[in-house]
Amino acid sequence: MEWNLEEEIELIREKMMNAAAKKGLTDNETMSFSRKLDNLMNQYEELKKVDS
Repeated sequence: MEWNLEEEIELIREKMMNAAAKKGLTDNETMSFSRKLDNLMNQYEELKKVDS
């Protein structure tokens, strides 16, 4: 599961960066990707704690 989560984090990061470049940092789409990325990164950190 961890590898898939890493791939999804990278995919959402790329989408967020593209949206920011096209629409700006405060656009709703960019902000939506940012929130999704935050959630995924929090999940990743929780998995890392469990694995330690």
